[in-house]
Amino acid sequence: MLSNSQMKKAQANYTRFTMFNVLSYSFMAGNVVLLYALRLGAGTRLVGILTAFNSITFTFSLLGRRIIPRIGYVKNMGYFWLFRYLIMLPVLLTLIPSFRDNPLFSLGAICVGILGFNVLKGIALASTNPILGFITREESRASYLATNNMINFTGQIITGILIALLLGEAAPLYKYPLFIGIGILAGLFAALSLLRLPEQERPARTENTLFLSMKEALKREGFPRFITLVVFSTLATSMGGGFLILYGKRVYLQADGVIIFFTVAGALGSLVMARFAKFVTDRVGSKPMYFTFHILQILCFIPIMISPALSPSSGLMLFLCLLFFFNQMMTWGIGYSADIYFFSITREEDRLDFSVIYNIIRGLAGMLGSLGGGFLLSALETRFQGNAPSLAFRFYYAAPALILLTNTFLITRLPDKGKYSITDVLGIIFNPRDLKAIYYLNKLDRTTSSEDEREIVSTMGSSKSPLYLEELYNRLNSPSFFVRAEALNSIKQYPLTGETESYLIRDLEEHPYTTAHISADILGELGAMKAVKPLVRALDSPDYLLVSKAAVALGKLEAREYGYRIMEKLRTSDNPRIIMFCARAMELLKQQEALPVLLSYVETKTYPHLTDDLIMNSAALMDFGDWFYPFFITYLDKPHKGIGALSREIDEWPWKEELFHLLKNREGGDFYSRALEILRQQGGDDRVSSLIGENLTCHGGMIPPRKTHFLLCGYLIHRSGKSAQSHVQ
Repeated sequence: MLSNSQMKKAQANYTRFTMFNVLSYSFMAGNVVLLYALRLGAGTRLVGILTAFNSITFTFSLLGRRIIPRIGYVKNMGYFWLFRYLIMLPVLLTLIPSFRDNPLFSLGAICVGILGFNVLKGIALASTNPILGFITREESRASYLATNNMINFTGQIITGILIALLLGEAAPLYKYPLFIGIGILAGLFAALSLLRLPEQERPARTENTLFLSMKEALKREGFPRFITLVVFSTLATSMGGGFLILYGKRVYLQADGVIIFFTVAGALGSLVMARFAKFVTDRVGSKPMYFTFHILQILCFIPIMISPALSPSSGLMLFLCLLFFFNQMMTWGIGYSADIYFFSITREEDRLDFSVIYNIIRGLAGMLGSLGGGFLLSALETRFQGNAPSLAFRFYYAAPALILLTNTFLITRLPDKGKYSITDVLGIIFNPRDLKAIYYLNKLDRTTSSEDEREIVSTMGSSKSPLYLEELYNRLNSPSFFVRAEALNSIKQYPLTGETESYLIRDLEEHPYTTAHISADILGELGAMKAVKPLVRALDSPDYLLVSKAAVALGKLEAREYGYRIMEKLRTSDNPRIIMFCARAMELLKQQEALPVLLSYVETKTYPHLTDDLIMNSAALMDFGDWFYPFFITYLDKPHKGIGALSREIDEWPWKEELFHLLKNREGGDFYSRALEILRQQGGDDRVSSLIGENLTCHGGMIPPRKTHFLLCGYLIHRSGKSAQSHVQ
């Protein structure tokens, strides 16, 4: 395994190879050589054959499989990548008019050059997946591959624009072999960059035939179904993409220089898709993306099957640019997601043989698509000769669309290798909130500051995207308390799941004095009933913050069977916070038995806000908390105004004068006896009146504390109003 520094150096060399290779391919092969062949007189069938040569590449991976144990992965790829450029040298002879004007030599040189170019490439490609697997790691592989593809497509755009400008409307024929010469030179530098890669351990020489390796591959879960899908998707995309240039030339009569601009639009589409794939695939998995790209590719074929009649003044250029743009986007997306899925279902030790099988099957399918597509299109053009040229293309593109449609049903049966289902991902990629979530997740991976990390984690809570949850769980192991706390506060914003419940209970049990009290609070807020017993155990923790939050959480969970434990904590604790929170728990549980304890604390505790809270808890347990609250607020601000406001609530009733006397004369010495008498006159045998009666009896001739006096007067006045209403009714 490579160290981080070795891996970075290896990736830099591979990226350099990608840069030179795209320059080479754009000038030497690709659309330039195809346009050159068309200028020299190539027909539809020959175009199909030349396009098929691009797919025959993969068949020769089998030869590379035999060579690699002898010379190693890197030398196999580097040397044969070098040879593939050199074999194109005879095409340069077409710079000489006598050679160029001889169709047998010129088209023959192009055919032999492209064939050799792709055969040697096939031998080299046997090393590609093992090398990429060696210089990348699982968690960042999709991102690295997408980055290299972005470089590749950016190069295609730049070189495509340059070539289009150089070709113009009617380029002289000598320019084409000159471009090919530039491509050969760039290819030499690409091969040298490959040879600088670190060599991994060579595979042992094996006598296993491809047939035996195939039998082994077919036993692997999901591999046979995956290969079937690759066959059909490659068949469809090679049928579709290989003839877009002909479509532009024959249906809309576009010149070579203009066609190159359309291919630039296609490269731009691939670049956009590579950026999007890098953004998304590592997060949502390759299978759902494979499905999505199939659906979108089918949609891209529909405009071709319609082939609207357009003139240059009515958006023809825009139509063709968009057509190339989106078709190339989806074609690349299908191949890319298939490659990532391949890595997920193969082991490193099997990757060479399985890569050969994968490449050969994909190559044969591509060759069949290009050859078959060429003959099918030629037959359709003959059949519809004399009609609009678009008619043949309309019928032709219905075939790959139907193949891809069949494939979409098969994809759903592939084994899942990611966290999300196809349905989930379809919702994600069309949901701006979830795309924003992926942006922040990728940003989180790059952050190097705990403060930046905390801010991003905080944002995750406000978004409420389900994509965030896994990363929020991971942040519960952060070395920074503030990041952990922020992660918990963000988790609080999401609906409760079994996984969330497990993480919170574990944090509750394992992290007192730090984040356990936050988890206790969240468990109560989210209604996590499995947390009841861990919360009860937390009442015995030496962490007073945890005890406080655990008590309130039990109240929110309505764990009345454990109310006695909270009552015990309320009676025995001297910690103001524990008293305050246990009182709140008693209120939530409607444990009216706690009233005597709360009233005694109001009389003995000296913390102002603690007594205020206890007064309100008591009022809630006495069933008049909401009614009493505005009067108490007024009383705390200006006591005489509070007493005045309360006095105006006294109804006309036999004990009206007594209530006025109680409210105005706290220090008369007979408050408790007078209050008890009024309570008895009001009647009622409910639990609250019984507890209040006991409290009044116990205090005898004592003078009540001011807040207790206001509370008890408020209770009696409230009861008098209720009694008056009952009497009227």
